[in-house]
Amino acid sequence: MEQISAFLSELLEWAREGYAQINALQGLIIALYATSKIAYWSRVFVVAVSASIVHAIADFLLPSIVNDTAPNLPPILDGDYWKYLAVLYLGYIVLISLFYVVRRTLMK
Repeated sequence: MEQISAFLSELLEWAREGYAQINALQGLIIALYATSKIAYWSRVFVVAVSASIVHAIADFLLPSIVNDTAPNLPPILDGDYWKYLAVLYLGYIVLISLFYVVRRTLMK
């Protein structure tokens, strides 16, 4: 039982970190666009993967576009980078679900 609560506690912490990571203008714009493209709540998980990929690509390209420099590749061999992507995914699940509920409530 203690292992389950420890696992759930860590999962909840990752969701909090993910929500904090995407609670910027870039993440909110991506989440709003992703929410506009789903028709059923069951598609949230697939759309959250797409939103995470778009966020990672934006993280990769935006600094080079703004600063007019060569892009730096993300550290895909680093375990912390994959944790960052997993945290983004959980954050997008939370935010897109929240936006979807608000959209469904307002559309009724």
